[in-house]
Amino acid sequence: MPKQRWLEVAIVVCVITLILGLLLPAMYRAQDAADRMASKNNLRLIGLALQSYHDTYGFLPAGGEIDEDETPTHGWLIQTENYLVPNPDENLYHRVNLHFSWQDSINRYYLATPIKFFLVPGVEDNYSSTGYALTHYQGNPNLLHRNSPVAFDQMQDGQAQTWMAGEVVGHFQPWDYPFNWRPLGEKLCSGPESFGRPEWQGGHLLFADGHVAFFSDQTSPEVLKRFGSARPVATEVQTAGPGTVFQTGKYHWDYLELSSEPEDQSRVVAHILRNSAEMPLLMNVYFEKYLSSEALHGALPGLTVYHFLFNVDEQSDVAEVLNASELSNFYTPLQMKESTRKLETVQQQLPKTEAP
Repeated sequence: MPKQRWLEVAIVVCVITLILGLLLPAMYRAQDAADRMASKNNLRLIGLALQSYHDTYGFLPAGGEIDEDETPTHGWLIQTENYLVPNPDENLYHRVNLHFSWQDSINRYYLATPIKFFLVPGVEDNYSSTGYALTHYQGNPNLLHRNSPVAFDQMQDGQAQTWMAGEVVGHFQPWDYPFNWRPLGEKLCSGPESFGRPEWQGGHLLFADGHVAFFSDQTSPEVLKRFGSARPVATEVQTAGPGTVFQTGKYHWDYLELSSEPEDQSRVVAHILRNSAEMPLLMNVYFEKYLSSEALHGALPGLTVYHFLFNVDEQSDVAEVLNASELSNFYTPLQMKESTRKLETVQQQLPKTEAP
């Protein structure tokens, strides 16, 4: 009897294993297909947003706005986001201060906010190591380069033959980085600087007429060269960039409340960037304030605004930084002491920078 029961158990285990072996690949293929469809839809929506921008201004947004003193300010995706997210409460275009650089502390919180339309489902890298939210799509440098108001009627090979954007393999960049473009190249899925998704054995390209097409990684180099050279063709000066490669990974933001004032709906919060092992990498402190529609004179519905106060690294004197900040004007000594303790607890876990 015991032997028979063990045999029955073994048979059941084998059957379950067989079923799982049959189901898991099918589930993976279904998820893979769903991710591909979602990414295709993202590009389609980005195309509609670019067309809406063109309808409004008569040309596409500049790939990157670069001041005369070579200060990079903002990229083409911030303009696109304005048409992608019509809800004013969620639209970051109206919160990012375009008069200041994408790296300015006044914009730090908003550019650490991910935009789902700029991310390929299934790709784990979502933030840079400095906390900026990423994009997994890049633009055509012939159309979206520095200070580049290119119009549809300049596309001499036709809009249906002129690509505008696509998924990239790697070397992801912050979504408002002013240099979010790269050449198409002659082969998809051929390294981190190429276009496509290796797990799909190809990738999608968005074209100026709004259609999105999938191309295999076996697509002829002649086809890709033809798309890549579709006129207008930008100069090397127009497409010049710093060549920065951002360290990216599966990071996420955690939050540590330092104080709150329920009566005026405000609070002070530390935003902590953590890696997949939950180790903190950096820490920024913000003052969060809710503004009602009345306070905004009806221009927008009520929303929360974020004012950057300071960041804490492994070398910061937390008590000194707190005393030098605006918090010293309304924090009690007890609050200062408690906030110092909370921040120092996280600070002790930050990675140590080796001395040169």
